[in-house]
Amino acid sequence: MRGLAVLRERIRRVAQAGRLRISEARATALVRTVGIGLTLSILETPADERDPEFAEAAWDMLAATVLTGAHEPGDDGARAAAVWLRADDQALGSLSPGEGTLMREWLDRIARR
Repeated sequence: MRGLAVLRERIRRVAQAGRLRISEARATALVRTVGIGLTLSILETPADERDPEFAEAAWDMLAATVLTGAHEPGDDGARAAAVWLRADDQALGSLSPGEGTLMREWLDRIARR
């Protein structure tokens, strides 16, 4: 599943940039699901009946769900910050193993709200 590994790495980079509105796992699952569904839908539709703006509309909906602006305030900003911090392995490196476990649990909880 090399394609899935590539997708996970790209989602990780978006998280590290502080641009994910949701957790990495959820973002990966949504992007993969929408991509597969969109591809199947396009392939099943006769060429002369395809909506040329369908893929762009799907991307717009997906991006609104998955991505956040670089510095959005409010709940989405807090969620994006938690996802970003969780994705940065070095940021939690100075914590003890117990502190790291607790911090990851808190960050995961914030990212899921």
